Amino acid sequence: MMEIVQIPFVKHLGILQQDDRLWLHPDPALENHIGTLHAGAIYTLAETASGMALMRNFPKLAGNVTVLLRSSEIRYKAPAKTTVYATVQIDNTEAKTFLERLEKRGKSSIQVKVVVKANENCIVMDGMFGWFVATNTAGGYH
Repeated sequence: MMEIVQIPFVKHLGILQQDDRLWLHPDPALENHIGTLHAGAIYTLAETASGMALMRNFPKLAGNVTVLLRSSEIRYKAPAKTTVYATVQIDNTEAKTFLERLEKRGKSSIQVKVVVKANENCIVMDGMFGWFVATNTAGGYH
């Protein structure tokens, strides 16, 4: 399985992994018309972090399922001229329900909350990413 930061578009944007976080450093190629990080680059950072969280929180899924982004709801809060990073949260109750449904039906969905920050006090974007997951075999994901 390919490392998340080796996905061609993620690599193209220069998204880096350090510890449990993904980071995006400012670059003139990633700027918008007002000289801040482009919304699309920030979105890709957040979406990629949400996908990474799925694989980290559910390691048994790797290689055994097809994972597709189904929806997203995001809000941009502040422009960013500096390095930004993504933090991720998966609700424990939803995670349990997600796994139960996946085991029973061979498919399930889950919401992943992401916050992109320029520093601890500056939220650049927040949102929810809805993922659809289906087993690759009829026998489940074990």
